[in-house]
Amino acid sequence: LLDATVGALACRHGVPGQVRCFSIDSYVHAVHGGPADVVTYEIAGNRYCDVVGRPHKSNGVYWTVDTGTGTMRQGCYDAEC
Repeated sequence: LLDATVGALACRHGVPGQVRCFSIDSYVHAVHGGPADVVTYEIAGNRYCDVVGRPHKSNGVYWTVDTGTGTMRQGCYDAEC
């Protein structure tokens, strides 16, 4: 379900994209003390950045999902964002 959700987000704004790769970092959640993961999905083919409201010319974007907090956010490799 998570992979499908991020895969759909990779194809936004009329631009096809896909998950290029992903990485998983595990940690112990500070509040409930249980295990949690941060999954980072790098996106290929779609450079649309929510921060600037347009595609980047050369920098890529990624989605980070925190299973401990149930949150996800988009990030990019542009230092100005």
